[in-house]
Amino acid sequence: MKIDIMIKSLSEEISLLDNNFFEISNTSDSNYLINRLGFRNIKSTVFENGEEYAPYTFINSHPTQWGINECKNYILLIPKHSNVKTNLLLDIVPNSVYKFNDQNKYSIFYESEHTARAPYRYGCKQYVDSLVAKGYKIYEGVIKDEKPLITEYSK
Repeated sequence: MKIDIMIKSLSEEISLLDNNFFEISNTSDSNYLINRLGFRNIKSTVFENGEEYAPYTFINSHPTQWGINECKNYILLIPKHSNVKTNLLLDIVPNSVYKFNDQNKYSIFYESEHTARAPYRYGCKQYVDSLVAKGYKIYEGVIKDEKPLITEYSK
């Protein structure tokens, strides 16, 4: 089975700031769309000095509703036979709060899924439906990786 879309991390480390750049390669004859905030159902494990590290606490969050400008900003169009370098906003520690210590080293393993529902999650139904009507396909797939974790929000 041929894979149409390949997503490769361009970062040596993963940041909590979501400044994580990826290269998305579309080798197919179809145009695709990806919600840059659409990678959910994330499974992640944080490690401190090589040992699994549990969150300090958890918070609740609720998705917001986007206007058309936000939909156009966050719904990434991947033309056929193209490579796009962009940041994907991975919620790598969803609803989790950690107490990090500058003296320790942290890493993370994450696995996140982008489903056919992902572009619709923030109220972009009309915009996404218009793209699908033009022949765009919605990317469905999983990205996963293990990398050092940048724990400072100021970086």
